[in-house]
Amino acid sequence: MFKYQEVPACKASALLNSYKVRIEKIQANGFRPNVEAWLPPRQPQVKQMGEHIPSIAAMCDATAACAAPLGADDAVGADPAAERIARTRVTTALSATGASAIALVSYWPDYASVDAVVCNPAQLAAGESAEKRVLDHLVEAAQARGCADVRLEYSEERFFQIGADEFYERCAFYPADSEDDGAAATPRTFCHRV
Repeated sequence: MFKYQEVPACKASALLNSYKVRIEKIQANGFRPNVEAWLPPRQPQVKQMGEHIPSIAAMCDATAACAAPLGADDAVGADPAAERIARTRVTTALSATGASAIALVSYWPDYASVDAVVCNPAQLAAGESAEKRVLDHLVEAAQARGCADVRLEYSEERFFQIGADEFYERCAFYPADSEDDGAAATPRTFCHRV
């Protein structure tokens, strides 16, 4: 049902900007009961996406502009946060029906980190399926290269699913052991468990 591919970061940025325009059009057209984005539980989700998609597109632009990308096997320097963009790749799950998800993933010697995921705001329910499938694909790809540690660095500015804890548990991502005490601080780390 989905085609998975690593795409150039500049292409992902353009797609994210088209999502931002789509959200602006949905909001400009006013309330329409037959538009999924106007359903009461979806309204805060779409508003949050509209506010934060530009910063994720900017991450894609920075990744595209990176002169010296780093691979998973490259040693980690003194400032890992500074090299996150150089380690970032963009993977998409696309379908013929328009359901899609864009994931930004940074690859490290001992783990892979999902740093952001955005689904098509015009098809939010189908986008949930696309997001789940792209996460499954990323886990399978990491395991195929011998990496068992796949993390999701959750924050409300980079992940937009309703009921995030329950959604990511269905994707086999659970709060890190140190966060099981119910702390609600963000960002939060979710770890993939079989």
